[in-house]
Parts: sequence; structure tokens; C-alpha cells
Amino acid sequence: MVYIDESYSATKIKSNSGLGHHNIDAKYITVIYNITHSLVTWSIVFWALWLIYKKPIKASYARLLHILIDIPTHSLAFFATPFLRPLSNYKFDGVPRSNKMIFIPNIIILIVLYSFYLYKKFYKAKKTKIVWIWIDKY
Repeated sequence: MVYIDESYSATKIKSNSGLGHHNIDAKYITVIYNITHSLVTWSIVFWALWLIYKKPIKASYARLLHILIDIPTHSLAFFATPFLRPLSNYKFDGVPRSNKMIFIPNIIILIVLYSFYLYKKFYKAKKTKIVWIWIDKY
């Protein structure tokens, strides 16, 4: 079990994972999380990459989607997303992912998306192979 104890200035992660009880001073984890889960930071990096490469980097949209999903799926009790940082310290008190209302639909959506991806990948590969066999005959 892992939980965050924010009663002191430095964040502590306490874990009892079967390998013993650990107290890790993890202030840097909170700092990195706050930087990487900010829409302001994402915007700056997105526009900087656009200026460098002269086009939007499509892979950066995955990070944006991650931040947007994290906003309503993290509660104030565990890594609430500071999506307006450094402009504001506002954090939305969402429903944690461990809640059945979020967890079960999340798993179902992941299964559907991965199934679609794998079906498309193997169907396309099979179709390409059939085309090459047909070309070889003529």
C-alpha cells in the first residue's frame, strides 16, 4: 500500500510492499508532477517544439490528453492535478481512479481500444500479405 503524507514540508511516501516498510523523502516527485501536469507547461513546450520543427508535434497531444484525464480522476487526497500552475495553485477535487465508477469503465475502454488496435494491426498485415501473394502469381 502506498500513500502520501503531506503533514510536513517534504512529501513522504510510505510503502509496505512486502519488501519492508520504507519512508522515502520524495519532495522531488511532487515538484516533477506539478511541472509535468500543468497545461501552462504543456503549452510552452508545445509551442517551442512547433517553432523548432515548423509543425505541431502530434505525439505531444498524448501528454495533453493525459493531463486532461488526470484533472477529474485525482482527488485532493492523492496527487490532485495542478493544471494551471504556475499561474494558479487551484486543484480540482476529482474522483480517484481507484473508485469503481472510474476504474471499471477505464479498464473496459482500454480493452476495447487495445482490441481495436490489435485487430487493425493484424488485419492490415494479413491483407497486405494477401496482396503480395496475388502479385507474385501474375
